[in-house]
Amino acid sequence: ATTMRTPGHDLDLAAGWLVSEAGLRKAEDIVALKAFAASAQAKDDSDPAAPEEVDTVRVQLALGIEPPRPRAYMTSSSCGVCSADILDAFPEPYAPLHTADWRLEPRQALELVRQMRARQKMFDLTGALHAAALVGPQSEVLHVREDVGRHNAVDKVIGHALMEGDLPLTDHVLVVS
Repeated sequence: ATTMRTPGHDLDLAAGWLVSEAGLRKAEDIVALKAFAASAQAKDDSDPAAPEEVDTVRVQLALGIEPPRPRAYMTSSSCGVCSADILDAFPEPYAPLHTADWRLEPRQALELVRQMRARQKMFDLTGALHAAALVGPQSEVLHVREDVGRHNAVDKVIGHALMEGDLPLTDHVLVVS
């Protein structure tokens, strides 16, 4: 797939996209995940701390894992399926979304949005990026990712959780800008 995205956390983005598109459930579903430098740009040798530009991520899936169907169009940074009739076609979650006694109070939700916003470093600089935050069962903000596309930010957070072995995310909260 080809997508527009904000550079950074590219491996997380690819892994999260595969959770959404191919139904990956554990890090072992990915045999290899590698980022390749942008072919048109060389790394800035004057700054050894400068990140290497990435324009391609290659993935090798485990045996028995079906890759997503090829698309005849470029993948955008939005989901393209934000419609109730389409959402009804999706399968039920494979794991419980929450345990019976788990609760999130409205005041906690507002605080989580505030905590996510406090960790949006690129938004501070540009005023133009979406964010997604993964919040643990004890209302602790675990990871925040930013991207020009809200769905990419979500894929980056979910991909990180996949690679850390944190799926399923029962009793977790996804906060989005």
